[in-house]
Amino acid sequence: MVEQPSLENMNLLEFYRQTSWPQDSWPQMVRKRHLSNFLERHGFVDEHSPRRLNGKVRFECMYPIHVAAQTADVPMLRILLDLGVDPQTGAAEGRTAWQIAEEANRDGSHRRVLQLLEHSQRVKSVTL
Repeated sequence: MVEQPSLENMNLLEFYRQTSWPQDSWPQMVRKRHLSNFLERHGFVDEHSPRRLNGKVRFECMYPIHVAAQTADVPMLRILLDLGVDPQTGAAEGRTAWQIAEEANRDGSHRRVLQLLEHSQRVKSVTL
């Protein structure tokens, strides 16, 4: 049995992130708080609005799903997918979240992100 962390010295969001409980069982307010913190930290207005990143050579328009994929933030990626964000949304260069995660993947660092995005595409194609 996996020992769960205690709530002492830990905010509620961090507590849920460190447990082995499925994210689906997180209370709705924790998911909203996690989303709000992520959007604010990365300069987004909402989960469907892009922001522009100033690269060394060019600007690229990215959405929250791209940043979650690039940073391997699996809990955030699941929240965004649950909210109906389309994983096929392209960045300015037309790159999808999967392509961005694939480029960032080093020695399996983004394996879970890639699996989640592949699974979401299979589920979407089966339900259409």
